[in-house]
Amino acid sequence: HLIPLSTLYVSLEPCLHFGKTPPCTERIIAEGIKKVVVGCSDPNPLVSGKGIQYLRQNGADVFENHLQNEARYLIRPFCANLNGLPYIVLKWAASKDGYIGKQREQIWLTNNYSKMLVHKWRTESDGILVGKNTLLTDIPRLTVRDVPGKNPLRIVADRQLRTISFLNEHYPGQHWLILNQVRDGNFGPLQLIRYHNDENLEAGLRLLFDHGIHTLLVEGGNELLNSMINAGLWHEARVFSTAHILTEGIKAPQLEGKLHQQRQIGIDKLHVILNPSLHYD
Repeated sequence: HLIPLSTLYVSLEPCLHFGKTPPCTERIIAEGIKKVVVGCSDPNPLVSGKGIQYLRQNGADVFENHLQNEARYLIRPFCANLNGLPYIVLKWAASKDGYIGKQREQIWLTNNYSKMLVHKWRTESDGILVGKNTLLTDIPRLTVRDVPGKNPLRIVADRQLRTISFLNEHYPGQHWLILNQVRDGNFGPLQLIRYHNDENLEAGLRLLFDHGIHTLLVEGGNELLNSMINAGLWHEARVFSTAHILTEGIKAPQLEGKLHQQRQIGIDKLHVILNPSLHYD
């Protein structure tokens, strides 16, 4: 048996409690693994160093904080979920002169390679959120078509609940979730989730988390994106800069953050920006 002679590398401290699965630490000891390299300790108060302590008490050599910054970056959705929020990714594309579109007109700015990448992101998301105006103007499908994978749950932020008839007309029989400030309940395949008038959007996002939306991709529009940016309700932004010139239209959101990555996607440039108030390193 080679397993007892092996070194186990983990990004996150092995757990010591029963959740959906038994404790990882017990299995590690049962398999006879004597050397464990841990990227970072678990921020969950249920663990928080107890897993490492248990391993050491049962004869394992544990090496802590190996590539700690990289490990913390890997677990960023997990950390967001510990705070009762989905991991929120904002996404938009901007023209060379700083516009994301035109009023009441559907415009494509990115190339096909960027579009495929966005569809891949959708497969990695539990939910995809748009604002009411984007829904009414673009009639977006918000599905995965260019890559294999599962469609995210489609969500529209519609405070006054004005999109029910529109959704029934343009998406007959299709399941949507409407985040609103009017009422809860179901309207055919449409699920209504209410957050109260005296609450801000954060309350609605926490309700989405309670409904199983642990990763959320926000694809616009401008009003929704700006409201989330101004409230600090985002963890990561993925922004495409394109070569198009629009000369006028809807101004792209302004975002201050930490540039984590930029790369060329065909003629588009992708910027991945992290919320500076969150610490990954």
